[in-house]
Amino acid sequence: MSEDGLHVPRAALPELSVRLGFRTLDADRSAGIMEQISSFDNLDFQDFCDFCERALVVERQAFQHLLNTWEPNPGDNFLGAVEHVQGFMRSLQVVCSRKTVQDILELAGMKDQPCDDPQEILRFLAAHHACDGFNHEELARIVAAFDACEEERPNPGPEGRLAKSSALESALLTFGGIYFVEEWRKIKKKLKARGLQHSSSNGICFFEFLFTARRIRERELKAVAAEFDALDTDRDGIISVEALRALCKPLGFTLVGSEMEELFCKIKGLSEDSLLNVEAAWDFVQQVRSCHGFTHAEREELLRSFLRFSGGSGELATVKVMELLQWLGLEGNIEEARDMLRMVDFNFSGTLDCGEFLRLMRVQKEKNLKAYALAYASKNLGEDLSECRLVAALAECAVHPEKQTLEEVFGRQRWRPGDSPLTWEAWVSLAEEVRKMSPVQKRRRAGFTEIQVQDIEASFRGPDAVDGKTGPIQVSDLLWMLLDSGMPIHRAEERKDFHQALDRARQEALEAGTRPEDVGEPGSPELHLAPFLHLLRAHVRVIEQRQIMKEEAAMRSLSFSAEEIADLRSIFNRQAV
Repeated sequence: MSEDGLHVPRAALPELSVRLGFRTLDADRSAGIMEQISSFDNLDFQDFCDFCERALVVERQAFQHLLNTWEPNPGDNFLGAVEHVQGFMRSLQVVCSRKTVQDILELAGMKDQPCDDPQEILRFLAAHHACDGFNHEELARIVAAFDACEEERPNPGPEGRLAKSSALESALLTFGGIYFVEEWRKIKKKLKARGLQHSSSNGICFFEFLFTARRIRERELKAVAAEFDALDTDRDGIISVEALRALCKPLGFTLVGSEMEELFCKIKGLSEDSLLNVEAAWDFVQQVRSCHGFTHAEREELLRSFLRFSGGSGELATVKVMELLQWLGLEGNIEEARDMLRMVDFNFSGTLDCGEFLRLMRVQKEKNLKAYALAYASKNLGEDLSECRLVAALAECAVHPEKQTLEEVFGRQRWRPGDSPLTWEAWVSLAEEVRKMSPVQKRRRAGFTEIQVQDIEASFRGPDAVDGKTGPIQVSDLLWMLLDSGMPIHRAEERKDFHQALDRARQEALEAGTRPEDVGEPGSPELHLAPFLHLLRAHVRVIEQRQIMKEEAAMRSLSFSAEEIADLRSIFNRQAV
């Protein structure tokens, strides 16, 4: 927290208090202690030591006050040791799982103690502080994640081994997964807004890494506990299974019936009649995150699309991300693909792996569900409705299906316009299926819009074309036009590559669902419009790839980190608008 290694700003004291593990030292108490020490805006090391000593006294007094007013058995419930500890820790705004409490009680030598008196609680607090609130299994994984980090430099000091600051998020990803790192980014954003650095440029010691992991985990648990408490209106410490939907929604998961049913099957002992405490609710949220809120069938379908474009490498670069988004029917250019990649590129690799892709698709589905909810309400789809009203509702959700697509979906859904009522679940199912089928037509157009296709076809036919003519043209006639487009076809080798690219375009047109008679045979001297569209798309991809490689080479020469490059690009794009 010290920029010059000699002083820390007064404004950093609340953050330092959190890092040092103080539970009751808020900003006001920190300011009060500081007033007793110095009136300067910065503290030297001696002042800081003085602050820590006084803060410990204030912390002990606060603990003593809490213990004096603590009731170990509220309402004569005669709780066990774990419940006693969990109840007291909740008074400190700390949520502990049963497994964690049991491990820490064993660490404190109180495995068989009732933990119903202040001295035993104080021993638990000391043990909890020593392991930063993690159980044995979690600590082992934290150590392994830190040891896997690249070393900053040899360090003979008391901190021990120092890992590179740039490796922090990768280590957090290894330990806690995507949502763990996502929570860390929220913390970093808040620290940055307050002008505080989140890590040392000289490297990170294990204890800083351990504290960071503890801080994230506590924020996650508190977020779930806060939603749980809001739903536990009778304050009996339990909620129904149906309330889990409402609990998950603010956490980023709007679950529908099929997703809930599959989760019931996954979690042993969970049924529609179950009642859950806050720990069971936390376990449920973890299950939801593990599958990103998708059913098994949805995940498999999304991963098939991912594998189609990753080519077996397991990762997608920016251009491939853009191609995949277009394949799925999502509008996007290079900058939008970069923005999406940046949003879920948790390890700053510059590529998208399958886990990050599923997280991106969850974010996109949440946007879709929000649009579905608005359209369902504004068009009163729960009442009798016509096909016209349904089409208007889909249009509000940026879904514009052809009539044939709607007929196919109606047939599979066993629902027709005029049937009553269209429930929320039925509307989501119908809208999702229509959305998935809509990209088929766009794939046949190689991702071009209808207006773009009209312009391309006009050039394809030539100025002397007869109105209404739809057949193929001669490839030899096309070559003259392509010379002006910058496509390399001057030399014999280039023309050979061109004909090979043409056959690949024919294959892509077939895979996109174009009829064989509208594609033509491989090696044919004639060319239809559909494969020509895919040929142009491939040429555009090459240009975009060159642009990206040129930019990346320029950025590498400037020695900026991946995170700094993303920030600079974001600033540039905002100013360029």
